[in-house]
Order: sequence, then C-alpha cells, then structure tokens
Amino acid sequence: TQSTWVNNVKQSSRDLVIFINVIEPIYSSPAMALAMEAPPIYMDDMTRVMEEHIRDGKKLCQRFMRLVKEADPGLQSKAFLHVDTKPGPALVKSAHAAIPHHNHGG
Repeated sequence: TQSTWVNNVKQSSRDLVIFINVIEPIYSSPAMALAMEAPPIYMDDMTRVMEEHIRDGKKLCQRFMRLVKEADPGLQSKAFLHVDTKPGPALVKSAHAAIPHHNHGG
C-alpha cells in the first residue's frame, strides 16, 4: 500500500517527515542570455513555466504530506519549497532550517 513506506521508516512517535522540493529557475541557465534578446513573448513563456513548476511543486509536497497523515495521523510532517539557482546548497540549507536542534549541534 501507499502507507507502507511511512511505516517502514517511522522509528518513534516524535519522528518528523520532511519534504524538500528545490526548483532551479529557468533564468539561471545559459538560455537566459538568449531570452534577453528574444521577443517579450518568450519571457512570458518562461514566467508561465516557472509558475507551473512552483504550483506543481506545492501540489507534490501537499500530496506527500497528505499520504503521511493518512498512514499515521500522529506522525508530523513539514514541506519546504525553494526556488534557487543552486539546488544542492539550497537543499542542505533547508534541511538545517527544518531541524532547529541540528543548527545548534544538539
């Protein structure tokens, strides 16, 4: 079932499931230089695509949080969505922010 993965990873009632979704903006790519010289409609398309990615990312996080709640109503979950030109460091930063005691060495 869909809830099996939650039961397989849960260790205690104090567990927290964290979902982090990092979206790399389109405008960080080399194609952006070309877009600056392109007609305004191309920029509108890029904006629309980014908005779609953000919307889809939010839906994905909400879906997984809902699955956690269905699998175990007592299990807490959090979701974070970031748009960043450097997904790796953004993921690490978000993970540190999600677990406050981790920032303080505890």
